Amino acid sequence: MLARAAEWNISIFSSEKKPVLDVIPDFLRLAVQFNLPFANTKYTIQMMLRGMQDSPFGKQFLATQVTSEIW
Repeated sequence: MLARAAEWNISIFSSEKKPVLDVIPDFLRLAVQFNLPFANTKYTIQMMLRGMQDSPFGKQFLATQVTSEIW
């Protein structure tokens, strides 16, 4: 159960919980730094977005094909 909560918002491990849209850029920096594969990066961000995937931001995100497009 903890893993699923962390997948939705990784800031649960921080002393200050942040909104998901503030956490995504931090996650992207780490993904690039540690050369995380694009598919894993995109999947993790999709899990963070959950219900926001139908929003304009979510649709734009789902159309990405490479990590640089996410940035």
